[in-house]
Amino acid sequence: MANERRYQLQSEEANRQLDTLLAGLGVHPETSQYYAQMLTTVLKLFEDGADVGDLKIANSALKELRYAFKVFSQYRTMPKVTVFGSARTPRTTRSRSRRTTSAAGWWRRDGW
Repeated sequence: MANERRYQLQSEEANRQLDTLLAGLGVHPETSQYYAQMLTTVLKLFEDGADVGDLKIANSALKELRYAFKVFSQYRTMPKVTVFGSARTPRTTRSRSRRTTSAAGWWRRDGW
């Protein structure tokens, strides 16, 4: 499988070991390519010589994503809304009140 992968590590031996690891764990063939790519990305950080600060950021982001997927998995079939904004925007700001009004109207219109 290592030779079939386009996104791979510089070391063919490392690619073989990664394939062996995934096969040994019994990772389903449908998802193994994604696990292989994620693990390859992590190991490419090593190949690239990423510094500790970058590793901390990547590690935290991946752990937070994994936990969020776990927490929200029970709501997978329910529609969700993501709201971007800043808690630092003063309440008196015109654009803030316009966004709030628009969002409230949209929620009412669509039955939220």
